[in-house]
Amino acid sequence: MKEGSPNLDKYTSFLERHSVHLSPSQCRLITRFLDELLEWNKTFNLTGLGDRDLLIRHLVLDSLICAANLPTTGRLLDVGSGAGFPSVLVKIYSAGLEVNLLEPNRRKVSFLKNIKRVLCLRGFYVLRQRLEEHYPLNQSAYDALTVRGVKPAVELVGLVSPFLKDRGVVALFLGREADHMDVLRDSATKAGLRLRQKIWYSLPGLQARRCLVLFQRMGKDALTSSAPA
Repeated sequence: MKEGSPNLDKYTSFLERHSVHLSPSQCRLITRFLDELLEWNKTFNLTGLGDRDLLIRHLVLDSLICAANLPTTGRLLDVGSGAGFPSVLVKIYSAGLEVNLLEPNRRKVSFLKNIKRVLCLRGFYVLRQRLEEHYPLNQSAYDALTVRGVKPAVELVGLVSPFLKDRGVVALFLGREADHMDVLRDSATKAGLRLRQKIWYSLPGLQARRCLVLFQRMGKDALTSSAPA
């Protein structure tokens, strides 16, 4: 393994169990991404994880699980992109997907624009905006949406639903919130979303179980048929 490798080879079996298959070129891009993040982190503290293996176990692996369960084409909106999880990994995994990142923090925006340049990512747009600022011109504009650690999931489903096209999907990363799935499902239904998939997993070396939940926006026909008579 060359110096600077992300050591993803240790997690090949884990990723394959979750239908994630990486090419050598994708591994090289992930390596370069982590190299840049660790370097920038020395000055700007973009993430509290300053070790490569910790970044992989806590952030890279489940970002890739998410990527493997999203559309591979169309338009995706990532809300509160931070240091690029899951958005950068999603773009590396699905090069044909247009990825739009919303991030209000100036330093993180500068880092993400640097990643776009260093990795030569096409169809990768970094916007210094908050969700409410992005809303007026982008209703029903996206095939997929990802959110990680921005607001409680129960609040988020109502905020993000208007951005999705009919049958568009939103992916939410849940920890303990997954214990309150009934409440989340009710909020999602009120927002015109229905549960499409729940993926439970435990990251290597970490005890707490995590859950990736995908909701799908119901088409107009489905909304009409589900409305009370």
